Amino acid sequence: MNHLCITVNWLDERYHGLLGRNGPPEWPPSPFRLFQALVAGVARSGELDADVGKSLEWLQSLAPPVILAPRMRRGQSITYYVPNNDGDKVPDRQNRLTGKTAQPTMILDPPRIHYLWAIPGDCLEAQGVIQASRRLSCLGWGIDMAYANGELVGDEQIGRLRGIRWLPKPDTLRDDGLLRVPTEDSLQDLRRAHLSALGRIEDGKPLRPVDKPERFDRVFYASAERPLGRPYFIFSLRASNGESYRYPHAKLVHIAGMTRCAAIKAMKAYPPEAIGGSDTETDSGRSQVLVGDTVNRDAVENWPFASAFGLELLAIELSGKMPQKTIKLIERALLQSGIEQRCQFTWSAQPIFRNCLTAHRYDRHKRPIGYYRPGHLETLTAVHLRITFECPVAGPLAVGAGRHCGLGVLAVRNEEND
Repeated sequence: MNHLCITVNWLDERYHGLLGRNGPPEWPPSPFRLFQALVAGVARSGELDADVGKSLEWLQSLAPPVILAPRMRRGQSITYYVPNNDGDKVPDRQNRLTGKTAQPTMILDPPRIHYLWAIPGDCLEAQGVIQASRRLSCLGWGIDMAYANGELVGDEQIGRLRGIRWLPKPDTLRDDGLLRVPTEDSLQDLRRAHLSALGRIEDGKPLRPVDKPERFDRVFYASAERPLGRPYFIFSLRASNGESYRYPHAKLVHIAGMTRCAAIKAMKAYPPEAIGGSDTETDSGRSQVLVGDTVNRDAVENWPFASAFGLELLAIELSGKMPQKTIKLIERALLQSGIEQRCQFTWSAQPIFRNCLTAHRYDRHKRPIGYYRPGHLETLTAVHLRITFECPVAGPLAVGAGRHCGLGVLAVRNEEND
């Protein structure tokens, strides 16, 4: 499948776009802000009704793009005092000053950003968008001067692009991390705003206000800098008399199975909306059970059964060489578990943490050791898996579904654990 790539290069290492009039800073620049810049450039050249302008109607109908952005840091917030143009009836400028806050985003890498849309084949409309990209003159505020170019690229070319990958997650319900994206009628709405700007000045009359864009959607964007954790609940294991209950460490698979069964019954009796799957794990030291969902955060958080708390996994330093077949199996398990962050991994039969059991089923004298496994898994290899993420990721994370079975919940490892 081809991808339409629009690359924007700033002339400076500062970006001033804000999520709202008074902030906070917007990063990365939203797909809707890029769309605005494209519409403005095409309108300035008088081509909104030509083929290049009509191609923007096609662009607004596409799914939100993947964004590859440079690293950044927040700059210092500064308030500028400028004349209020709405108060031009009074000639004294000093009595009608208004404050305008600016907090630039400082770009740490080459000031370049890529927007990628998956498209079917070589679309004629894509060629029009490529032409439109060459009309762009700024991205952000008017002082954020920039130039752009578009091209059709394949997977191999995408792999060579540099930048932090920001992935759209339309089904994620969060208040933070939302970026504006164009919708089906965004172009018509921007035409209206553009015409209001052209007609704001009329001889002998006060300055007219400019209409603001109103037709856009908001989508959560996740990346290594804004990791998306899974919703989950922590339960305490209790005996029938209410006292804390512990189960043999080697037989945690029993608790996992019983928890899955209980969760299925509860979900049938009180079905949450759009639950896509769950992972369970137990901790014999703390007598707890974790239940997490892989798809719908809002549905889990509103499930009428529990309370939860959050954690963040830290990077682990690992090395080692592994057979390619096993690497591919682990990579597939990570992908199926929804782990998209770049990482390195290795494994061992020996435990990573103290007080854990070996992954071997029997010792050399054929005595049972390690963790108990159900019959259909007794002849298969089990391992303790270590994963090193390039950047911190939000937990909990679980690996193991379908063919790749196991307890599978990942825990943080750092020097204090050794």
